[in-house]
Amino acid sequence: MNRFATRGIAIVLGAVFLVSGWLKGVDPYGASLKVNEYLSLFQLHFLADLGMELAVLLCTLELFVGLLLLFGVYQRLLACVTFVIMLGFTAVTAYLAFNPYSSIQECGCFGEALSLTNSETFAKNIVLLLLSGVYTFLLFKQYKPSKPNSFIKRVFLPTYLFLFALAIPLYSVVYLPPFDFLPFNRGANLLSDSKLSLFNADFKEVTDSLLLNVNKPIFAVVTQKELSDSELAKLSPILAMHQRGDVDCVVFSNTESKADQEILQYYVDAVTLKSMIRAKSGVLLIDEGRISGKWNLKHNSFADIKADDLKRLIDSEQNVVWRYWFAIALGLLIGVLLLLKDKRKSV
Repeated sequence: MNRFATRGIAIVLGAVFLVSGWLKGVDPYGASLKVNEYLSLFQLHFLADLGMELAVLLCTLELFVGLLLLFGVYQRLLACVTFVIMLGFTAVTAYLAFNPYSSIQECGCFGEALSLTNSETFAKNIVLLLLSGVYTFLLFKQYKPSKPNSFIKRVFLPTYLFLFALAIPLYSVVYLPPFDFLPFNRGANLLSDSKLSLFNADFKEVTDSLLLNVNKPIFAVVTQKELSDSELAKLSPILAMHQRGDVDCVVFSNTESKADQEILQYYVDAVTLKSMIRAKSGVLLIDEGRISGKWNLKHNSFADIKADDLKRLIDSEQNVVWRYWFAIALGLLIGVLLLLKDKRKSV
C-alpha cells in the first residue's frame, strides 16, 4: 500500500513541477520579467542583468525535477531535493502572502496561463510541501538495500532528461514561444483578436488605417529599445524589399528608433510591446491583418530572404506549433524507451 502511495505522490508532484516548468519554459521572456520582480523585491539588483539566464535555469530545474519524479530516477535523493525546493518556495510565498506592501501581486508560478494570488499560491505550496514531506518519509521508511542502478538509469537517462528540460526554454529564447497565452500568437487577427492601438508621430490612433488599407505584407520591427547597427544590418534585406515596394516595413516602438527615414514608425505602449514580441527586439510578418510570422531579432538573420520567399515563410510559420509538439512527444518517447530498456536489462 505504501508503495502505491509513494508512487502516486511522486506522480502528483512530478506533474505539478512539469506543468509549472513548461508553462514558464515556453515563455522564458515572461518568466525573466517575473524573476526580475523578485530580484527587485529582495534587493538583489546585482543580478538584474541575468534575469533571462536565471529564468532559463529555473524552468530547467522545475522541468528536470518533474521528469525525474515521473521517471522514478534517484528517488530518495530527489525526495530530499523536492522537499528543500518546496520549503524555499513556501517561505517566499509566505512572505508575499503576509506582506501587504509587496509589489508582487501574483507569483507567476504558471506563467501567463494561470494567475494565482499570493494567498492561493501559499496554500498550494503548503499542500505540495506536505506531500513532499510525506513522500520523503515513506521512501526512507520502506528503504531496502538494492542492487546498484544500471548505467542507463544512473547516468544516461538523467543526462538525457536534463538536456531535454534545458532545450524547452532555450528553444523559446531563440525562436520565440511557439505559442503563448497572450493575444499575439501566430495566426492572431490584430483587428479582432487583440486590443492593439497604434499611434503615429502626432499621437493619432491609426490602427485600422494601417492594417486595413494595405495590399501587401507588412514587416513590423517591434522593439523596446533603440535598434543597434548590427540589428539594422540584419534587417537590410527587408529594408531593400521595402524600398522596391515588395513589402511594407514599419517600426512599432515606444521610443525613437534609428531605422531608415523612409520607414514609418508607430508608437505602442510598453506592455503591449512586451506582449507582441517576447524579446527585446523582434519582427512580425503581418499578412491581411494577421500575424503570419514572428522572429527574435537577436538570434535570427534575414540575409537570405527574398520577396518570393514570403509564401514559404508564412507556410513554415503556420506549422510551428505542430513541429513543436512533435518534438516534445518524440523527446518524451525517447525517455520512455530508455527507461523500458533499462527495465528489460534488470529483469
